Order: sequence, then C-alpha cells, then structure tokens
Amino acid sequence: MENRINKKSKKGKKVLIAMSGGVDSSVAAYLLAEEGYDTSGLTMYFNEFAEAHVQDAVKACSRLGINHTCVDLTEQIKEKVIAPFVKGYLLGTTPNPCIECNRFIKFGLLFDYAIKEGFDYFATGHYASVKKNGGNFGLFKAADLKKDQSYFLYAIKKDNLEKILFPLADYTKEEVKKIAYKNDIPAALKKESQEICFVKDNDYKRFVANHAWLLQSKLHYDNNALPADNGQEIKEEPVFNIPGSIKDINGNIIGQHEGISGFTIGQRKGIKISSSNALYVLEIDAISNTVTVGARQYLSKNRLTAGRLNFLVESIPERAMAKIRYKSSLAPCSIKIKNGKAEVIFDRGRDAITPGQSIVFYAGDMVLGGGIIENVF
Repeated sequence: MENRINKKSKKGKKVLIAMSGGVDSSVAAYLLAEEGYDTSGLTMYFNEFAEAHVQDAVKACSRLGINHTCVDLTEQIKEKVIAPFVKGYLLGTTPNPCIECNRFIKFGLLFDYAIKEGFDYFATGHYASVKKNGGNFGLFKAADLKKDQSYFLYAIKKDNLEKILFPLADYTKEEVKKIAYKNDIPAALKKESQEICFVKDNDYKRFVANHAWLLQSKLHYDNNALPADNGQEIKEEPVFNIPGSIKDINGNIIGQHEGISGFTIGQRKGIKISSSNALYVLEIDAISNTVTVGARQYLSKNRLTAGRLNFLVESIPERAMAKIRYKSSLAPCSIKIKNGKAEVIFDRGRDAITPGQSIVFYAGDMVLGGGIIENVF
C-alpha cells in the first residue's frame, strides 16, 4: 500500500507511540517508521491484565525494529480512571473510563513524558485525524467512519494537537488488518480488545463491588478527575448492593433492586419486573436509592447540562451537531455556555441521555469539544 505522507519531511523527527500490543497501535507504529520517523514504542502497565499487552507490544516493536519502553502507571490509573469509574456507578451515573484515560493518562501523562524525553510528536493508534485548521490545528473524524474514535478524544488539550499524530487517520480497519498480515506483524491475528481494559470479562458490576474500597483509600484524588455528583456524597463506608425501590413514572413502588450501580439509563434487560409492556430505566436517584422505570416513550428528553468542558476551538458556536454517546447519531442542538457549564437543547428529543456520559460537539467532521453530562431535563 502506498504511503500517504512524504517521507523526506519526516526524516529525523522523533515519535513516541503508545502501544497496547493490538493490531491498530502496531500498524500505526509500522506506518510511522515507514514514513521516515525515528519511532519508539511505549506501553503502560497497570494491572495483571496488562501483562499480556506489554508482551505483545514488545513482540511488535521487535518485529518492527524499534525501541520499546514500559512505564508502570498503576497508581495513576487507580486515581484518575478507576476511582472515578467506581464512584460514578455508586452515584447512579454511567461513566466513560476511556475518555478519562485519554484525558489524564494517554494524552496527559504519556504525552508529557514524550515531550519531556525530547520526542517531537506523540502518537496513538486511534482512528481520528489532526489537521491544520486556519492558523491552528483541529481534531477531525477519521476516514473510516465505522471506526472513528474522535468522540473519545475531545478532552485533549487544544494546544497539544500540533504535536499529536494519528497514523490511521486515512485508513480503514480492513486496510490496517491487511497491512498487519502482509508485514507479519504479530498482532495480525489478535482479537479485538475488550470494552473496558481493566475489567475482566466486562463484568463491571462485580468490578465496582470489589473496588468500592478505592474511595476509602489514602490515595490523593484530584477533584477534577471525579464525576459531578450534584451534591451527593459517598458515605464513609461505600456499600454496594443496598436494596432499594423500583418505581413507575407516578412514583408507585412496583419492585425492588439490589443496588443502583447495576443500572444505566435506557436499560431494558435485568429490571426483573413483570409487565405487559417493555420497561426501560428512566432515572436513577442515588439520594433516595431508587430506580424509575417506564415505557420507552418516556426516555426521550431534549435538554441537558454538561460540565468539565474542554473546547478545541477558540469559541463554541451557538448551534452545532452533538453526540450523547459514542454509538449515538449526531443531532442538531443549541448551546449556551454559562458559569462554566454547557446548557444544551436538542431540536428533537433524544433517547437515553445519560449522566456520566459525554456530549461531544461537531461542526461537520471537526470536533469542537465536549463535556460530561450532569443533568437531564
């Protein structure tokens, strides 16, 4: 396959690429080396599940003939990613740990490490693109819209974009796999990684139950890393699986639940209540320890507020397109920034707007920025 960037302009430039040992980051490293960059790989260790990733990354770097470094970020990931993840579920929200990992770890600690060590650029195997936008750099969708991951990257600092490379920007997943096979890259036959890398078998309910102690530990938590909780407080001894009431939209108790952290807005399965019509989770209230359920029609809401905002443009427009989840479709909305919060009104109702998830704003293929959903109306 023909390289898409002029090698001459890249010769001598040093790039540090975050490598998980998977096919995407391995092929991204291959493309950087082929394009003429002085490429090195970096893998983070954070628990026993990461050991295999480290070994796979070492194999990939050996095959590509590039240097490899491993850094232990166990404590940092506990503080910045895992603790907010656990707290979010205990408070009845649905957090997105991938966004927090990108915000604080990959494009935070690892990016800073790369620049400090004298690298010209930091790269990852994400499907997204950084392009010159006027006199500045902007974040854009990838060519492969089925794999586009720009939603997860809105929290990158605007001023860092010019030093970030996404080698897979112009490639489809199928092309990436072909490159891996053709060049005997070890990850060619590796299965896709699980949804949440630090949760074994994607059993997040068990994970939250087993890690509530994190909120009682002596770790120093940055409040900016924790999800908004609307004034709710975790008790001194967080407890998982406290039974509570399930109510209908009129406030009538129609069942019992085993713990609010087992639910998310829009959920249909696992409610365990007999009904002639399908029931969906409409609201989760940590203060009263209740879950409200009802017909799908009640899922539709058109207003929200979002905090912990990060913008990748000089000013946010009053109108934009927005996604409320990674797999949701874009929808037109109005935006008003007030007291550090975004007040958003969609032209039409959106199903299952969920506190803890991110709303990300777009203008065409360009990411404008985003924030964490706090309240829904």
